[in-house]
Amino acid sequence: MTTAQSDKTGMHILLKLASLVVILAGIHAAADIIVQLLLALFFAIVLNPLVTWFIRRGMKRPLAITIVVVVMLIVLTALVGVLAASLNEFIAMLPKYSKELTRRVLHLQELMPFLNLHMSPERMLRGMDSDKIMLFTTTLMTGVSGAMASIVLLVMTVVFYAV
Repeated sequence: MTTAQSDKTGMHILLKLASLVVILAGIHAAADIIVQLLLALFFAIVLNPLVTWFIRRGMKRPLAITIVVVVMLIVLTALVGVLAASLNEFIAMLPKYSKELTRRVLHLQELMPFLNLHMSPERMLRGMDSDKIMLFTTTLMTGVSGAMASIVLLVMTVVFYAV
């Protein structure tokens, strides 16, 4: 192989690798959109037999899609309601859990000399700060609201795929 051919082959390999890097960077940058589209496609495929069932019963396709989407929204809303109720119950029970955890930590501290371990109760209780728990809850609720926005986008995309 001559030097010119070797340079040309090396340049082709380098160009292909650069193209691969650009494609992968694009996929990484569009990951949120791609995930939404693939999830919507999944739901459209999974719910299509239900739409087909309604069509076989004499409904027009747009009406069948509307019914399936409304049922899907009702189910998702019910799931969010259950999640919100569970979260409210958790927040209400938080003081009880904190007291129980404190009691167990103090009991554990009583056992520490027996196990030849030494740790102050202040250090053990430092990690159980109610502010940290509320920050976690706030972060969780922010994530849930973001998930709800994603679900709305998902439902709209499912309708697009189903039509």
